[in-house]
Amino acid sequence: MKQCYTLTGLDVLGKIRSYIRLLTVILLYVTFALPASAQGGGKAVSGIVKDDTGNPLIGVTVTVPGTTKGTTTDANGTYTINADNSESLNFSYVGYKPQTIHVNNQSTIDVTMSEDNTSLEEVVVVGYGVQKRRDIVGAVETLSTKGLEERMGSSMSISRSLQGAIPGLTMTFSDGKPNRGATVRIRGAENSIGSGGSALVMVDGVETDMSTVNPDDIESITVLKDASSTAVYGARGTFGVILLTTKKPQKGSAKVTYNGTFTFYKRATKPQMVTNGYDYTTSFLESYVNAFGKDPSNINNVFKFSRTWYNELARRNSDPSYEKWRINPADNRYEYFGNTNWYKIFYKDYTTGHQHNLSITGGTDKASYYVSGRFFHQDGIYNAGDERYNQYNVLAKGTVQATKWLRVENTTSFMSRFSHQPTLTTGGQSFTVTPTRMMNHQGFPMTLEKNPDGTWTDAAVYMGWAGFVEGNTWREDDKFDLNNKTKFTLDFIKDVLVGEIDVSYYRNHTERHMLAVPYTYYT
Repeated sequence: MKQCYTLTGLDVLGKIRSYIRLLTVILLYVTFALPASAQGGGKAVSGIVKDDTGNPLIGVTVTVPGTTKGTTTDANGTYTINADNSESLNFSYVGYKPQTIHVNNQSTIDVTMSEDNTSLEEVVVVGYGVQKRRDIVGAVETLSTKGLEERMGSSMSISRSLQGAIPGLTMTFSDGKPNRGATVRIRGAENSIGSGGSALVMVDGVETDMSTVNPDDIESITVLKDASSTAVYGARGTFGVILLTTKKPQKGSAKVTYNGTFTFYKRATKPQMVTNGYDYTTSFLESYVNAFGKDPSNINNVFKFSRTWYNELARRNSDPSYEKWRINPADNRYEYFGNTNWYKIFYKDYTTGHQHNLSITGGTDKASYYVSGRFFHQDGIYNAGDERYNQYNVLAKGTVQATKWLRVENTTSFMSRFSHQPTLTTGGQSFTVTPTRMMNHQGFPMTLEKNPDGTWTDAAVYMGWAGFVEGNTWREDDKFDLNNKTKFTLDFIKDVLVGEIDVSYYRNHTERHMLAVPYTYYT
């Protein structure tokens, strides 16, 4: 008669643990091969290591902290190691709580190790419910409140704080604007599940843009990485799912919390600019002649070139007392001989920002609440143009135990965002091209910011600096998001027959205003 055996989830976990322990023993044996010959100085200390049931543990790592001395327990759970009376012994084993014991004058130290089940009992948010970690078979990673607080700092966005926090989660940004959303990849851009798209982000069960959420309201973050854990979301979960859970009301007397930061932001990189007009022109002329075998007639579509002008540039460069401009009598046009650092004219060395968070929570067994508010402000990176960014967040959560079998929960949040930024203009049209791009076309160091009569030069107008200073070319964005979710929990038979009904409402309103005023420049 054939017998069939079925492995349960616990059997599989048990076998996995056995394999991990066996692998640990092999690695430690290689690491501490012939440990007796490499114990170093000190007296011999020996003992036996057992578990809670009195069985000897094989392969327990025994080390002396701060030294290279170490060994492992044998098949009988015994060990021997050399250590001084002033040193300690550290005992560690996969799945058990580590222990550290001082040697003092002891020559025999027996240890009983306890299993570490804390991580297995952790409750993890998955799909439409929660599970204990020990029952999860899919690829799931979590980040707790403590882990978030350590990484948040002065960051406005949760997505920036998640960079490097969870294995296999990649956050990429097109620029450093505080409201810039991230492209979220799980398990890499090429090898991502459902490669080619961004992960689904859910906040308290409602799809939301991470950049609109107050980081101070987040309690935990769960990342579902594989098909088995994201299957409940269907096709929308193809690229992985990130679940954000906000803080819940705490019972007891009212607790008020405030935290705020004031931050200095500095550029991560600073390009090395050639700011001497003669050096720049000499390098340009050399490369052009090598390529085409003749002198250029223009440096670009506006700035003219001639040997006469170049020789005058060399003369004025050698004597700083000369003016950096002149009027050419042949065509009555301005000629420039400057050493202008356009990058320094446009950009600040650093900018500032500040944020303020205020929350209050409390309640009883019958009713509890959590209310929070946040204000975030960051100045712009330009020396002109009044660039600024503001964001307001409000979150209100309440729980009412209406009857023994009915609990009602409501979560309401709104986000208001405003940004003002100067833009580049030409021909009456406004563009969001960066000044750096226009510097490549017009920002030559020979040019000047203004003419001697106070009018703008062609370079200042083309690059948008004239519009920045006068404040007549800009773009403003307003965004308002409202989320409301009401949840009814019906506990017909306690912890046996439970029903849930969710009703969600989401509203988004976005406006954009732009102004572009054409400018006249003089040459």
